[in-house]
This record gives sequence, C-alpha cells and structure tokens, in this order.
Amino acid sequence: MILKYLAPSLAQFSKTKQSKILSTFKKDVIQKLRNDFEIIDEQITVNNGNKFVAVEINYPTFFSCAEALRPHILLGLTVAELLLSPVNLPVSSMINQVAKRQVEISNIGCINPVENAADKLSAITWRIAERVMG
Repeated sequence: MILKYLAPSLAQFSKTKQSKILSTFKKDVIQKLRNDFEIIDEQITVNNGNKFVAVEINYPTFFSCAEALRPHILLGLTVAELLLSPVNLPVSSMINQVAKRQVEISNIGCINPVENAADKLSAITWRIAERVMG
C-alpha cells in the first residue's frame, strides 16, 4: 500500500530543513505503528531526503503463503506533488459500508484515480521486469 501525501508548505524550506521535518514525521509514524506491530529497523527503507519511506509490517500468518506474495504488508509513504487536480470523495471503512452506516469522512481531497492508475501501471511494469531479469 503506497500512500501519497502533500506538503506544499515544505517548499518554503531548504532541502536540509525539509529532510529534518520529514524525518520527524517518519519517526512519529513508525512509533505509532510500533504500538501495534512488530517493526524491525532493517525493514525500514528511506530515500529521497525522507520523501519516500517504506516499512515492512510483519503480521501473524495462519496459512501457507504463495511465493509470489509478500509475507508482510509493505506500507510506503511518499511526499509528492500531484500531477492532476485532486478529486473530493467521501471515505468510509469497510465495516461501515457493510453495516450501511454513514461515511466517517464526508469529503476529502484524494489523488485522481487516473494518476493513481498510472502509478500502479508503472510499478507493475518495474516488478515484471525485475522478475523476468531474475
């Protein structure tokens, strides 16, 4: 799961200051995740001045897993500028949807599905190429 988040106010700071701000954010997120999940430092990847953070989140498994599937949840956080205008949408949990309850967030700016689809297509293209090359 890759989450993109926008931080337009970062643009006013130097790259060093941006990296420090994002480092603090990264540490806060990881600490919150560690409250509920086992996260090993070696399973945290950081690139691009803390603008990209990937965290492998381990969880208990009860069944054998296909070799092609990850044995963990990969959470990626990316600071990026949107290429397309955001789309305002309601956000609801699956539990609320099944229970036919009202949405928890009635309106929030979300990445345009076209931009998200382009990112996913790019990611799978790289994965296929890596797998073919070995």
